[in-house]
Amino acid sequence: MSPVSGSFFAFAAAGWILVRLGQHWGGSRAASWVLSLWSALFLFLASPPALLAFGLSVAMNYALARALRARSDPPSLRGLLALSVVLNVLLIFSPKIFRLFGTNLIFLGLSYYSIQQIMLLYDLYEERLDDSRPVVGGDGTFSNYLGFLAFFPQLTSGPICAWRETGKALSAPAPRPPAQWLPGALMITHGLFHKLVLSSWFSAVSQASLSAPQAGWAETWIGLIFSYVALYFDFSGYTDIAMGTAWFFGVNLPLNFDQPLRANSLADLWARWHMSLSAFVKNYIYFPVFRAYPTRKRLHQAAMLVSMMVVGVWHEPSLRFLCFGTLHGLGLLYWPFKKAKSGTLFWVSWLATHLFMTLTMAFFLGPDLPGALHTLAGIAHPTHDLSFLKASFDNYDKLQIAACCVLALLHVRHGKNTMKLYAKATPNGYLFGWFVLTLSLVLLYMNSGISGNFVYADF
Repeated sequence: MSPVSGSFFAFAAAGWILVRLGQHWGGSRAASWVLSLWSALFLFLASPPALLAFGLSVAMNYALARALRARSDPPSLRGLLALSVVLNVLLIFSPKIFRLFGTNLIFLGLSYYSIQQIMLLYDLYEERLDDSRPVVGGDGTFSNYLGFLAFFPQLTSGPICAWRETGKALSAPAPRPPAQWLPGALMITHGLFHKLVLSSWFSAVSQASLSAPQAGWAETWIGLIFSYVALYFDFSGYTDIAMGTAWFFGVNLPLNFDQPLRANSLADLWARWHMSLSAFVKNYIYFPVFRAYPTRKRLHQAAMLVSMMVVGVWHEPSLRFLCFGTLHGLGLLYWPFKKAKSGTLFWVSWLATHLFMTLTMAFFLGPDLPGALHTLAGIAHPTHDLSFLKASFDNYDKLQIAACCVLALLHVRHGKNTMKLYAKATPNGYLFGWFVLTLSLVLLYMNSGISGNFVYADF
């Protein structure tokens, strides 16, 4: 069930009604169970094997969580934590490893909910090391544990949430009344515009450019730049839809993108791009090493490099993604520009940041490492033919293009992320006009066949 299809929103609306009824008749515990079962149905409708994988993962990790809660001696706690990490890592990579041998297993959301459970178990481990009463996992019941993980708006593709961010809200879901729906509707519309319209444009140009028979330096640069921007609009658009849908259920999902195209260093980019994944590797891989060995600078650098390699192979256990992660790890360690808030150095660093990200997009696009290197080699090819640019927009109405350009400029002009734009929105004429125009364009594109599938679902 695609997050940009009418069936997804019909499913979400039916879920809101059922959770509201469950809350009215049986209280917060009943509402939590209703939402969990509805989310399980979402997985089943998408792929029955995905529901089976989710059930096995939850059962395994809940048993480990109970074992952690029951112990306080450090050796036992460390052993349980190590076991949980090993088992979850094997689960995360199992379908991707099988894919390398020609078996295509698809377990939707496996990487996301496995990481959430690693985070939960690690936080619980730290609480038990202090011999304090566990807060992570709530009261320790299965309904609390399942409610935290089984939330369909973000179950399959994030954002990745820690217990402290959504655990309490999902343990006792409280759907918002219609009077508070405006921010959620604006977030969803914003996300649909990014996902269906802007991402489609940039993807069309990128694909036409990189598939040219004799792609030279111009086609290669245009293809890589447009694929980078398309990926941003695609993924940020999806997470805006997830945040907006969650809003209706009374859940504030964490921000996953904070205007990364404004970043002026590689560290700043990763603080703004896929923020929930960046926070995971920072808080659960890099910082534990830093705290354990505060004076070992070489070890800190190694931890940084390993953290970014994990980011790479998390997408796919392949050489191309290992190279992607390694390059970004080295870039973070040896970024040549000092921080600057304005002036020439700011713009030089901004340009270098996004050129670096643009070039490494080749490792996302290529089918394998040789394919990625072949794409990069096109930069040195002297020939170019830009006639494909006009052909890329033949499927688009010129009036639609003009209206979308105006909206895109308005999006950029605000200079705010989605949460700052809409979380405290109140009705006014400007928002009404923006909403109607944006939604009209979105409806033209929805189910039109122009927009592709969600890009990150491939990783």
